[in-house]
Amino acid sequence: MMRQAPEKTLVSLAYLKTLWDKEKKDLLDIYLPFLAELFRRKSYTFIEEKPDTINRISKEIEEEFGLKIPYHPLLSLLNRARKRKLLERKQHKYYVKEEMLLKYGFNIDNAQRSINNLIELIVKHAKNLFPNESITADQIKEALVDYLNSFGPHVLISEIEGLADLGKSKAVKKRKELFIINKVILYMYENDKEGWTLLQNVAAGYVLSSMILYDQNAIKAKLRGLNIYLDTRIIFRLIGVEGEEMKEVYKRFIDELRKEDTELYIFQHTYEEILDILEGCYKWIDDPQYDPSKASLALRHFKEKGYHQSDIILLRSKLKSELTNLGIEIKSPPVERIEYKIDEEKLKNCIKETYEKNPSFVYYEKEYTIERDVQSISAICQMRRGNKPVNLKQMKYIFITPNAGLAHAAGVFYREEFQLGGFYIPPCVTDTFLATMVWINNPVKVQEIMPTVLISLSMAILKHSEEFIGKWHLEIRKLLQQENITEEDFILLRDSHIAREQLDEKTLGDPDLITPKTALEILDEIKTESLKLYEEERKKHEETQKQLEKQKEEKEKMERRISHQTEKITKWIIGVIFSLAVILFILTIIFHENKIWRYIGGILTVIFTVMGFLGITVKRIKFGLKRKIEKFLKGE
Repeated sequence: MMRQAPEKTLVSLAYLKTLWDKEKKDLLDIYLPFLAELFRRKSYTFIEEKPDTINRISKEIEEEFGLKIPYHPLLSLLNRARKRKLLERKQHKYYVKEEMLLKYGFNIDNAQRSINNLIELIVKHAKNLFPNESITADQIKEALVDYLNSFGPHVLISEIEGLADLGKSKAVKKRKELFIINKVILYMYENDKEGWTLLQNVAAGYVLSSMILYDQNAIKAKLRGLNIYLDTRIIFRLIGVEGEEMKEVYKRFIDELRKEDTELYIFQHTYEEILDILEGCYKWIDDPQYDPSKASLALRHFKEKGYHQSDIILLRSKLKSELTNLGIEIKSPPVERIEYKIDEEKLKNCIKETYEKNPSFVYYEKEYTIERDVQSISAICQMRRGNKPVNLKQMKYIFITPNAGLAHAAGVFYREEFQLGGFYIPPCVTDTFLATMVWINNPVKVQEIMPTVLISLSMAILKHSEEFIGKWHLEIRKLLQQENITEEDFILLRDSHIAREQLDEKTLGDPDLITPKTALEILDEIKTESLKLYEEERKKHEETQKQLEKQKEEKEKMERRISHQTEKITKWIIGVIFSLAVILFILTIIFHENKIWRYIGGILTVIFTVMGFLGITVKRIKFGLKRKIEKFLKGE
């Protein structure tokens, strides 16, 4: 996308979405109006089939419309124009058929109006959310294009040029405008339906513009029968560990995947990893030595929400039933077959090298997670049995993750391991790639799918870097050591989400703006509010404790009821058996001359003798019978 004319880019993206809604054809077809318009503006009569000419056309499309179409996709577009009779190919030249230019109108007025409306709404919301910041419409346009460019690599597996520089992207640097625009995006999702719809249309246009890089036959396919294995982070989002907005978005995404007749799983080792993370949260949540710069994302979320150990216990106990309700099955990896085994050490190194592009990456802190990811990717390769899918229909098995770096590393490894060229779908892709495929194959689902892409990206961009968290923690700990704040003040600044919101407003995600003065200003502003907050958190904790106590009480009550019923049933059965035995014994005495009754008496004598020999008493029979009845009543 062009940096010089962001408005051209935005208008063109909005127009692409309009053309897609109107035609719903092949992606190349919706580019033909742009090509025809270029021919009109530049008065083209023919185009030579030479690299220099094709590259010039590519540059002119970028200058005129703010859209970038590389060399090979542009060749495909010219061939499509020939098939649609817009061009005629003779002797290595494409001749423009002027009578066909009229067929392709180019009316961008509505697209222009929609972009103007969107920018006005973003500017308005930015001023309301950040009254002390000055941001212009031009800055918003530029930031919006930056935002769209930042999620391109996440949407499209891993081949986009420049993804290797993940650690250097503008999204990671969090420029002021980019931080503000992402706050506005989350606000519009919750509060402004018109603005959110306009944004979705531009984002959908961006996805369409990105998809021109790929063979259309490779991405147009149904997902029916696809076995999807979910990463740990997706499960945490589904159970609300990254907030209610993310939970709602991902539940909708999972619902759409189920409607596509896919099967949803997590590996057994993924489930164990989730339990381990929750165990770590349980260990540190109430520890006074808690350090947010070293904490997991889950632990920081729990801290900001005011959770305590009892809340973690409750969440952990409900995890399996939550997965069942979501239609997600826990499954063990397949038995390894040597002929499908990949070089796991090479994959691990590939992931490590990708992560090391982030200066704050520390290998030993992520080693456990990387090992699990390698297990998952290796298991997918085993299940694919050597197949190398070139389209969605051939995929069969896939591991999806919100981690673009992991998907990128898996893609690089996959191509190197199997010496692949062209378009292949690696064993691991991003969740946003899969969401995009659902939408591309069913355009009416934009309202269901696009939030997965947009909200996921915005939350990732707004997530504080480890450098930011570390610096904030260092500054407030200095204030504590210098006795400028109390222990209670320190905990408030460290854990309260109100403090975090105030910190965002003052720094816009820039760690260089964190100073001791920042902390003291925030403390003054929220101290009164914090009392109310902590009271609410205390009540919430008490409610959780009451809920656990109630569950315990109900369980004990049920166990007493079952025990009482078991005792009654056992006594009744023993009584019946004993009564029958006595009656039979009396009858054998009365009718001792009868052959049948003598035979019955003999059997009874043998039974009682064997029972005596084996030490089987009425008490032991009663105990065994009681255990069987108790298990039956408990449904075990």
